[in-house]
Amino acid sequence: MNEYSIITALRDAVNGNAALAAWCDTTYGRGPFLYIGVDPASPPPQEHYPLVAFYPMSRATGSALDEAETGIMIEMGIADDSVVEQDEGDENLVEYIGIGNVIVFRRLVLAALKTADLDGGLIAAVEADYDPVLEFPLFTILNAVTVRRPYAFREDRII
Repeated sequence: MNEYSIITALRDAVNGNAALAAWCDTTYGRGPFLYIGVDPASPPPQEHYPLVAFYPMSRATGSALDEAETGIMIEMGIADDSVVEQDEGDENLVEYIGIGNVIVFRRLVLAALKTADLDGGLIAAVEADYDPVLEFPLFTILNAVTVRRPYAFREDRII
């Protein structure tokens, strides 16, 4: 599998996940938009959130490695302008609901990713970079996903 094949397998796993679709529909009235790449000069409109975007990030192969390693960047985001203010005793509490929802959304997306057909490969690691309120009402999390696959043939080790 090349990088694009891995990305489409991950995307298809997210696209076919009933739990994720149900949560998005219940919480935001629609399923997630799935992108392979995003134009930074013309980013997706808020109406396209919840959103999952996939980008190739890195690839490591070679005769000294036992497995091919592919890095995929997966951006997950929601648009949520809900704010709850509570007055409890002497303290005023303000909660941006999108922070909690983007974390739930991420967990559902990761559960869906685990079902991807990676042709004998597996998701070896996920590193998250939370960026929850810089572009309110958008809440996003960048995920560096490492996919490891055994070599099918000795020739696969050649860069």
